[in-house]
Amino acid sequence: MRLSAEIQTVVPSEAVWESPVPGAHWLRTWRLGEWLREPLSPLFETLLLPVLTKGREHSGSGRFGFRMPRAWHMQRPSYMVANGYFFARADPDPLSVFLLPPRFLFSELRGGWVDRWEQQGIRAYIDRLEGYGRLVESAGSSVDLLHALDQLALDVAEVWYVLSLASGGAAPLMQFLRGVGGRELRDVLGEDQLILYRGFWTRALEAQQSVFLLAQEVSSTPGLEGWLEEGSLPRLLREPQEVGVATDFRQRVLQHLALYGHETSVLDFVTPTLAENPGPLAIALRCYCSPQAAEPARTVERLQEEREAATEKLRGLLRGPRRLLFDSLLKRGQRYAVAREDSVFYLQMGWPVFRALLLALGRRLAEKGTLAAPEDVFYLTTGELHVHALHRLGQKLVREVAERKARREARRQLTPPVRIPAEASAWASAMRWPVNLRQLCAETESTASVIQGTAASPGRVRALARVLTSPAEFDRLEEGEVLVAVATTPTWTPLFARASAVVTDVGAISSHSSIVAREYGIPAVVGTQQATRVIRDGQMVTVDGTAGRVHLE
Repeated sequence: MRLSAEIQTVVPSEAVWESPVPGAHWLRTWRLGEWLREPLSPLFETLLLPVLTKGREHSGSGRFGFRMPRAWHMQRPSYMVANGYFFARADPDPLSVFLLPPRFLFSELRGGWVDRWEQQGIRAYIDRLEGYGRLVESAGSSVDLLHALDQLALDVAEVWYVLSLASGGAAPLMQFLRGVGGRELRDVLGEDQLILYRGFWTRALEAQQSVFLLAQEVSSTPGLEGWLEEGSLPRLLREPQEVGVATDFRQRVLQHLALYGHETSVLDFVTPTLAENPGPLAIALRCYCSPQAAEPARTVERLQEEREAATEKLRGLLRGPRRLLFDSLLKRGQRYAVAREDSVFYLQMGWPVFRALLLALGRRLAEKGTLAAPEDVFYLTTGELHVHALHRLGQKLVREVAERKARREARRQLTPPVRIPAEASAWASAMRWPVNLRQLCAETESTASVIQGTAASPGRVRALARVLTSPAEFDRLEEGEVLVAVATTPTWTPLFARASAVVTDVGAISSHSSIVAREYGIPAVVGTQQATRVIRDGQMVTVDGTAGRVHLE
C-alpha cells in the first residue's frame, strides 16, 4: 500500500489497511476525517490535504494580521491515505502537549483572539477570496491562477485552524466550568448542563432561516410545490425566461444561493457546491414545508430564554470570586461554540473559488487536448497540473484520468476500518490527554444491543433508524425517524427539522451535529465510531441523549 502524495493503484480485492509506522494509531473519521468520508480525488490529496494537515502545526501565526494561540499537534506523519481514504494520526507530539497548559493559559489570560478573528480576520479572508475571484473573471495567466491556488490553500488552512482552535478550546472550558459550578450547577441544570451553550444565532442558523422562509413561500403559493420534485429546482434556476408564479420564487432562491450557495458536504473540491448542485436545497425546502417544522428563529429565541433563565438562577447561587470565574469561563466557552459554527461557514466560502480557479485551468487543458473535459482537472496530481498548465507538452492524460475515475468509484465499495490497528488491545497505549482516545475506543466497543457514544443533546426517543451516507439520500429520511450518519455538516442541517434524534460515528459536544441537535431540542449521541456499520437501516432504536447510549432492538 502506498500513501499520501502518490496516486495509488490498490483495487478493492487487494485492499489492506495497515499502519506505515509501527505502533502508530490512526482514526478515519476524526478531525479532517469528519469532512472526508469518501475516497479522495488525486488533486485534493496532493494540493490541499497536505496544507490543511500542516495548518494544525503552523497556522495561527499571523496570516490575517494577528496571532492565535498555538495548539498541540500530532507526531509525523500526521495523516495517511490508505486505499484512497484519509486517516488522522492519533499520537500527539509529547513536547507540544507538555507546553499546552502554560501556552493556552497565557493566551486565554490575554484573550481576544476570537474578537480579532471576527473584527479583522474575516474581512481579510473575504477580501482575498474576492481578489482570487477577480483573477478568474479577468482570465489571468496560468502562472497567476496557480499562484492564487497556492495562496488560497494557505488561507483556508488558517481558517481551518480557527475552526480547530474553537472546537478544541470549547471542550476544556466546559469542563472547567463544571468544576467551578460544582454542586450548584448539577442541582440547577441536572443532566442538561449543555443548556448554557444553546440559543445563539449563527451563520448556519441564518442560512436555515432563509430556507425556512423560502419553504413558507412554497407552502402558501399554489403551483410552487411541483418545483421541489427531483430535478425540477435546478431546471427552474436555469430557465432564462419568466416561469409564471415561480418567477419571483426563482429570484429569491438565486439570492439565497448567492449568500449561502458555497456550502458543501465534503471538503474535497471534486464535489460541487450547493450553488452548482442545488438538488439538496429542494430536499431542505421539503423538510421545512412540513407543518411540524419549527422556525429556526423562534427555536433560537426559546432556547435563548431557557439559557438566560438557567444562567441567572445559577449565578444567584454563586458568590464572590467563584461567580466572577464562572462568568468568565461561561462567556469564553459560549464564544468558542459560536465561533466554531461560524468558522465552518467562512471556511466553505473558499470552495467556490477553488473550483473556479481549477475549472479555469481545466478548460485550458481541455482546449489543448490534455483533458477530455474541464472537470477532469480534479483527477490530476498537483505536479501534473503545474507541468501541463505551464507547458504545451502535447501529452494527453485522457486514459490516465479515466483509470483514476474508475479506481475512485471502485473504492467507494470498500468499507474502511474506523481505526488502524483495529484491535482494541492495540489502543491501550493511545493518547489520554488532551483527548482521551484510549477511553473513547474502549467505550465505543458495543454489545449486541447497546452502542456507547458521547451524550451531546439530552432526551430519549424510540423510533426507526435511517442510515444516510450522503446528501443524495436526504429524501429517505421520514418525519420522526432517527438520523444516523458518519457525521453532519451545515448541508445536513434541514434534516434536524425532520429527525426525532441524531446518532453519528464521529463528533464531540462541540461538533456540528451536537450543536444543531441542541438548537433543535432533539436527543443526540455522537462519537460512537460505528453506528453506521452496526445499526441496520430501518431498525428500531432508542436514543438516550442524556446517557450517550443507543439501544438496538
